[in-house]
Amino acid sequence: MHGIAQASNSKQALRSGDDLPVAPPRSRRIVAITARDKGTRWYFKTREGVLVGSFASEREAENGVQDFVDFMVTAPAEMRQRYLVHLLSQ
Repeated sequence: MHGIAQASNSKQALRSGDDLPVAPPRSRRIVAITARDKGTRWYFKTREGVLVGSFASEREAENGVQDFVDFMVTAPAEMRQRYLVHLLSQ
C-alpha cells in the first residue's frame, strides 16, 4: 500500500513503510536501598529525579507510584506545582 500517514504526535508526514515515532522506553521507577541498621527500604523516583519513600516493600512503593500519578492527574495545577516545589526542595 502506498501513501502518506500522519503521526499523531508529529506534524511530519511519514511515507508508507516508515516507522511511526516510538515513545522512549520508561525507566524503572522503583529503587531498593539497603542500610545495615534498617534493612531494605523501597522508594520510587519521580521524573524530576526525586526519591519518594521510604516504603516497607516493593509492592507498597508500587502503590505509592500509582497514588502519586493519580494525585498529579487529578489535583489542581496550583497544588501540583506547590507539591513539586516542595519535593525539589528536599
